[in-house]
Amino acid sequence: MSRLRTISFGLLGLTILISLWFYPQLPAQVPSHWDINGDVNGWQTPLQSALFVPIVSLVLLVILWLSTRLDSRASIRKAVEWIMVIMLTFFVVLQLTIMLIATGYPIPMERVIMLGIAGLFGGIGRAMRDVEPNGFVGIRTYWTMTNPQVWHETHRLAYRTMIISALITAIITLLPIPATWLFIGGLGSILLAVFWPMIFAYRRYHQLTDGTSASDR
Repeated sequence: MSRLRTISFGLLGLTILISLWFYPQLPAQVPSHWDINGDVNGWQTPLQSALFVPIVSLVLLVILWLSTRLDSRASIRKAVEWIMVIMLTFFVVLQLTIMLIATGYPIPMERVIMLGIAGLFGGIGRAMRDVEPNGFVGIRTYWTMTNPQVWHETHRLAYRTMIISALITAIITLLPIPATWLFIGGLGSILLAVFWPMIFAYRRYHQLTDGTSASDR
């Protein structure tokens, strides 16, 4: 078993330990959903709350592990294993935050979520940077899938835009602004980081196939 996969199983175990530790302390209703303003608008029973994140984490781990069976190339396996670690780390933070809020700690969930999304986005961008063309990991458009050069250049660009977006989102999260503006700013940064590489892929593909200059890479 690889080191990254071992870490993934450790993170899954950590979500279970968090649930076991907090379960006896949970109130009759545990917050489970927050609106755009950071207000609670959904609840679960203690058992549902203790089981939900560990079960979702396990299902995700199984799905990602099975995906490596479909394509066992080293770059793809490593990218998938990095994504496992990144997403399970997010779930650990999410479960711990929910448990702390449920037991009385005044933690602003909307800011934790946005910081978590920033970490997810930056981490996934790094994981995809060197991945080879494939059918389930990466920016899969007609232009990237039909031209390996466009694929590699697009993913190198996406790595940079996603890291920058993650940093911008993290900075926005730390600003003393209302939750609604926090969401709009973070979402705008993320959408820009996604669509910029897709536009680049379209233009770069036609540059190569039409034989024009690549000076605006």
